[in-house]
Amino acid sequence: GIGSFVQLSVVPIASVLFLAYIGYAGILSFITSYAADLGMTDEVTLYFVVYAVVVFISRPPVGRRVDRKGENSIIYWCFVSLAVGFVMVGLAANGFMLLASAAFIGFGIGAVQSITQAVIARDTPPDELGRANSTFFMSMDFGSGVGPIVIGSIIPLIGYGGSYLVLACVAVLAGVVY
Repeated sequence: GIGSFVQLSVVPIASVLFLAYIGYAGILSFITSYAADLGMTDEVTLYFVVYAVVVFISRPPVGRRVDRKGENSIIYWCFVSLAVGFVMVGLAANGFMLLASAAFIGFGIGAVQSITQAVIARDTPPDELGRANSTFFMSMDFGSGVGPIVIGSIIPLIGYGGSYLVLACVAVLAGVVY
């Protein structure tokens, strides 16, 4: 049954990651088309470079802070960062704003992913860690898979910009669920 590959005790924290990855899927799936509509095709070529650099640079200090002060000392700021990033994308008026959103989203999603995985590893008994990790990765995959379907269905109704503003609300919801 489902209990053989899903660790039910980590489903609550995995649901937070699921929500965050719905937003990330919106970036992966639609940022290039949105930027083309805005006339920012040159800027969007650097979007994932900025995103990756911020993830790479921010994870070590985030990890140290979690080790010293606990995950609650920073994870809420990560949800705020995600929400701000999505608002910036949704309202992007120039290339700088678009690329700045990559930094906010990179910090938010990179830290939320790391923190939730650390919490799962810390709070799960060793003999259940395989199922816990499976649940962690399934939540990311499920959010990445469901996100484009949901977002793609609302883009015709509210546009790309409106969709990213909705994703800002999803990031806030992830913080509330956490």
